[in-house]
Amino acid sequence: MDFNKIEQLLKKYWEGSSTLEEEQELKAFFSGNEVPEKWKGEQALFNYYQQASSQTKDIMSDDEIISMITSTEPEKKKVIRLTPFKHIFRVAAVILVIITTLYIVREEYRNNETVLEPLTDTFEDPKEAFEETKKALLLLSKNLGKGKTQVNKIKVFNEAENTVKNINDKKNEQKNKL
Repeated sequence: MDFNKIEQLLKKYWEGSSTLEEEQELKAFFSGNEVPEKWKGEQALFNYYQQASSQTKDIMSDDEIISMITSTEPEKKKVIRLTPFKHIFRVAAVILVIITTLYIVREEYRNNETVLEPLTDTFEDPKEAFEETKKALLLLSKNLGKGKTQVNKIKVFNEAENTVKNINDKKNEQKNKL
């Protein structure tokens, strides 16, 4: 047998472009005893395939399986009938759970109920109150400014993402045109 031809057939086989006749030729070659040492691994593989295919002949074909499925009668389903008491017990259990939940929620609400004190002025001097309010508003403004810088960073990231997406869209359009 021509080893160069076998080499080409093996290459086509591994690329997945061989025909059934070429694969039969390879099977015939590897089932023989004159296989070079460099192809002993392939010989073992083809021998395994041949043994596996001979073992699968014992398995039923699709037609046999379909005929078995269609010929059998469907199983009768058991109908479980509930006695009227089982329904009553289920309804009673649901009602009991709802009542218990409502009781627990009500008790928690009563225990955690806080009395709101009426708002009173904490400063005697209006100027002092104004200064404290000004400090609080400056602190709030400062923290809002920090948040704004973070939002600007996200905006830059979104612009970069849109740029990359536009580039990819243009590439896809060019590929589709070709």
